[in-house]
Amino acid sequence: MKVIIDGIEYVPVNNSTEIKVGDRVKVVNEGEQYDSYYTWSGWADVPLEYAVRFDYRGRLFNGEVCTVIYVGEHDNWKGHKLVVIEDCSTRQCYLIDSKGLEKCECEQKINEFLF
Repeated sequence: MKVIIDGIEYVPVNNSTEIKVGDRVKVVNEGEQYDSYYTWSGWADVPLEYAVRFDYRGRLFNGEVCTVIYVGEHDNWKGHKLVVIEDCSTRQCYLIDSKGLEKCECEQKINEFLF
């Protein structure tokens, strides 16, 4: 499934499932979000400019494309990776379990202009 936002085409990538900082990801399971986990110890390592944009009680929906800002362990569930993501449209930040994300590859569409 392809997603196009502001003329940029995002295509799912299947060759690597590990999510890293800087990756573009698509929300595939919105139910994996943490909309009020403000006590998570990982927030101490998230750059302040992003942490202050955490959308408390906000929600992302399936299909939305975001940028990975930080990846850390869940405080209580060993092996669960929590990911801080920035919405490409609104620049708000969200916290979600990595199981709710799919890596995407960004391909810039070329716009042709007639002069």
